[in-house]
Amino acid sequence: MNDPEYKGEPVDKKLKNGPLDERSCTDILCLIVFIVFWVLFGLMCAKFISQGDPSILAVPYDGSGKYYKYIM
Repeated sequence: MNDPEYKGEPVDKKLKNGPLDERSCTDILCLIVFIVFWVLFGLMCAKFISQGDPSILAVPYDGSGKYYKYIM
């Protein structure tokens, strides 16, 4: 590796001015899917909160499905 005659690998002509010349955004589809997921998740949460009782998520229940609503 310490060879004084070594001049390095030849540089590709496309990379002569750096890799920034031919870059483009390739994750647009991923971004759209991600945004759609969060919008649908938000709508689902809003629907379940408005039509249900979100307090039961933090209340224990037994095997027969009876919730133990008690005041702490």
